[in-house]
Order: sequence, then C-alpha cells, then structure tokens
Amino acid sequence: MTRHADGFPARERGVVVLLMLVLGALVGVLFFTGVLGGGPTTSERDLITRAALAKAKTALIDYAVTYMDTHPNMPPGFLPCPEIDGSLREGSPALGGCNNVGENAIGRLPWYTLGIEPLRDGYGECLWYAVSGNYKNDPAPLLLNWNSNGTLRAFLAVPVGGTPPPLDNNVLQRAVAVIIAPGPALGTQTRNMATVNPAPDLCRGNRIAANYLETSNSVNNAAMATIGEASFISGVPTAAFNDRLITITAGEIWAAILRRPDFQARLRLLTQRVAECIAYYPQTGATGNANDRRLPWASNPGYFDREPIYYSDDLSRTLAGRAPYSVSVSNVDIGRTTWGTSTTLLGENGVASGKCPTGAAGWNTMINNWWNHWRDHVFYAVSRNFAPNGQASNTGCSPSTNCITVDGVGPYAGVVMFAGEILPAVTPNQTRFSDSLKFNFASYLEARNKSANAAGNNDYQTSATAAPPFNDILYCINVTLAVAACP
Repeated sequence: MTRHADGFPARERGVVVLLMLVLGALVGVLFFTGVLGGGPTTSERDLITRAALAKAKTALIDYAVTYMDTHPNMPPGFLPCPEIDGSLREGSPALGGCNNVGENAIGRLPWYTLGIEPLRDGYGECLWYAVSGNYKNDPAPLLLNWNSNGTLRAFLAVPVGGTPPPLDNNVLQRAVAVIIAPGPALGTQTRNMATVNPAPDLCRGNRIAANYLETSNSVNNAAMATIGEASFISGVPTAAFNDRLITITAGEIWAAILRRPDFQARLRLLTQRVAECIAYYPQTGATGNANDRRLPWASNPGYFDREPIYYSDDLSRTLAGRAPYSVSVSNVDIGRTTWGTSTTLLGENGVASGKCPTGAAGWNTMINNWWNHWRDHVFYAVSRNFAPNGQASNTGCSPSTNCITVDGVGPYAGVVMFAGEILPAVTPNQTRFSDSLKFNFASYLEARNKSANAAGNNDYQTSATAAPPFNDILYCINVTLAVAACP
C-alpha cells in the first residue's frame, strides 16, 4: 500500500484531504447556523472533529520526519512539547521545555510551531496534546531511535462497570503522542480566560486540563502520569464525558522517516565515522612502537545504562559488543600514558581531546548527535591479534586464525556493524522491547554477525553472502587500519 511522508496510506490520506475540504465548509455552517438560529447537527460536529484530529496528526508526523532539516545537526523523530501557560507566543511549546528528561507532558497542541492554524473541534475548542517523554525534544531523551517505545496508552470507553479494552495490544503499539478534542464544557468545567494568555490569544480560555478533559472507566485524561506509562480514553460521548482522541505510534513516525533516501545514508555515514575513530585509536598515545596497531576492547553495557559513559570497555575485556565510548581498560592493557585524565574515545569529549579525526570529514557535531541517539545500534568486534592484549608488533595477522574475515575475505583487524530496523521474518524473531532483549546480539544482527566472536576470529557477513532478510551495515578495519565498507 502506498504511503506518503505524513505516515498515512494513500487511501487514508485521501480521506484526510476530503475531511479538510469538508471542514472548511462546516466551519461556515457553524457560523451561519449560529447567526440564523438552530445549530449544526452532531454528525457535522463529529466530522469537523475528525478532520481537525487528522490534520494535527499529519502535522506532528511531518514535524518528526523533517526534524533533521529544521535542526540540521540532529537526527529525526523528535516531537515538540505542548503549549503551556508562559509560552512566548500562543501555539508554541513551553518555555524551558516540559517536565524532566523522560517525563510525559500534556497541554495545548503547539499549532504555531507545527506551521498550521489553531485547529478546533466541532464545538470550537482548540485541541489538546500529550507527548511521550522519550520522544519530546526538550529536554531530549538519552536515546531516541526506531526502538524507542511510546509510553502513552489509549483505551476505548465502555458502559459503567465494564473494563475498557486497550487500543494498543502490546508495548510496541504504545502511542508516542495523543491528540485530544475536548468538546464542550461539562459539569463544573469552567473555561474562562486565564489572567495572562500568550499573544495572539486565538484559542482563548485557560490551560487547566481538568477544565477540558474528563474521566471515564477510572481513566482521567486530565491527570496524565508524567513518569512511566500514562493512560488516555476515548469513546461515545455521555453527560459526563465527551473527549475524542487520535494516537500516533512510533511505527507510524519511523515508517515515514524510513522513506527519506538520506536517512539510511546518514546511518551509513555514522557507521563509517565510528570505524574511522576506532581505527585512529593507535595514533593517539602510542607507546613508542610505530607498528603497534592494537585496537580497544568492545563495550559490554547493560541496556539499562543509557548514558554514553556506560558504553565503555570494562574488566570483562570483551572482543565483541557495542562500540566503546570510553577505553580506560584498553589504555591500561596497552600501557598508554599520554591520554591524560580523559579516556573518552567516541563522543564530543573524545573529539575535544583529539581522539577521533575531526572536521567536516570526521567526527563533527552532527555525527556526535547521531551517535548519542543510535549508539545502542553500533556494534564492534576486534580480532584477537589486534586486541589490547594481542601482539604489540602486529603489522599483519599471523596466525591468520587470530583475525576476523568478512564473507571469507580478509584478514581484518576489526569490524563495525550497524544494526538495521527489526526484521520480523528473522528466526528467532527480532524483538527489542525489553532491556534484556536489547542486550541480545540476536535481537539486532543477522546471519553470522550475531555470534559472540569469543575467539576473535569470526567470519562476518554482508548482504552479498547472507540470505535475506538482512539489513546490517558493515565497515571493515584492515590490518593497516584503513577503513572501508566491507566487500
């Protein structure tokens, strides 16, 4: 089925366009019926609400897809904070961000930042919006990539006494954003203007969630949990409940991002730069032997350690794992004494102290930001002969059984691998929704690439020899420490 950049299939996109055309007409209906007496029908109001929610969803997906264009050094996928009292301009995100790192947030839809008009439901009320803490851009999460799960749950209201069924059947379907049409005021809700509203004050009213959103089946849309999972509910309007909502899942955002031809190219460039930085390691603090080409140990972090500092080599001295952020153990094993107090290899600290090639063709701000959010996808294996406890004079690879090969070709001192998106057809199925699964190589890499490389002499694979499905990106470090895409 053909899809467009907004995340909607072609057929659904046509429906959205039609709904927006009808929306303009029905807004006129609302005006004239208000002037002439009577009022729009419930179905007319419902159509306006549906069209407004659909347009808001499209705008938010577009924002996430084009984030790397509007923020040139950043990867895509981020969503804006909601509008909260105190914004410089109405329709803009909260000043100073929304809540703490990783915490969910709720407020008005930031229509101005999205480049659209203030969208209203069929009762003339502006839309509300909740964003998952691991997708908001301010403050940004420690990691954001296509394996970041949403933290918002959506339920469908049922008659009193029943149990509301979730619209999301598993953790992979959790929403990253929820857009809510509040409908007319109910009960004791008051929507008087706040003492201070940001200009131009088109939506008017106040920004107290309880004055717009209600409770059904013990799920309170106005009392969103900021930490962990937050629940929302939608359903048939009653005398005490009339919220309507639409969700955005992580899958919808990343499906649209993956259609960008430059996105995969950027991931490939990141893989290359990591390989070049690791290959540069012997040139930074060598111990007097020009032929000492030993490379660092790999990192072996528990996935719960999401900060870069934990992506470091450690006393386990592993030959295969994720690419190392810090290399203190490698320095000790090799006897390097010229690094000073910083042991950072990858990342901005490493660049500042000359640990990686820098500049436009090296480790720059853009590469550093992509590394920060995709480091859990970057794997690295070093040959036994080129490990920190390997041969000090390793101009070649003898015996050859102590070195890595790729597709039977080599020898290579090391290899850097970027793990592509989940391939459900791989056996066993690749799943990454829990910390333990994200720590498992088989959840990321395919074919022989997912083996542990315990002996430092694996034969890794590219798409040339691996049976599909396969999407690993490999860059090889040869015995002279030159880097190139693996053959």
